[in-house]
Amino acid sequence: MRFIPWIIGILWIAIGILNILFPNGVRSFNQKLFTNLHPRIISIVILIFGILLIVFSFKSKVFLYPFLLGLLGCIKSAFFFAKPSLAKRLIGGWVNTREKFYQLTGLISFTLGIFLLLCIR
Repeated sequence: MRFIPWIIGILWIAIGILNILFPNGVRSFNQKLFTNLHPRIISIVILIFGILLIVFSFKSKVFLYPFLLGLLGCIKSAFFFAKPSLAKRLIGGWVNTREKFYQLTGLISFTLGIFLLLCIR
């Protein structure tokens, strides 16, 4: 169980670095991947990550940070599951944004991953 926050944190850091360094490549990858997936499948993956973060929060140094990230993930998952047509439009808007937006989300993802790794006991 102790390796799960490491995997999530390193995954977020890697995604952040890729978004910062190669925004056009990540955009084309996201367009191929997420435009063909049903939002309910995406919501299941988000729900799994959210539940794992909530479970991890009870064993971390800082309870509130991973708990809030997990709770936000679960809320996002519920939204994607309840409103798949609206979620499909939202995903389409996210994957077709400009290069600077990908770099900004990469910076945010990198920072969230670093903070998550700092919460591990």
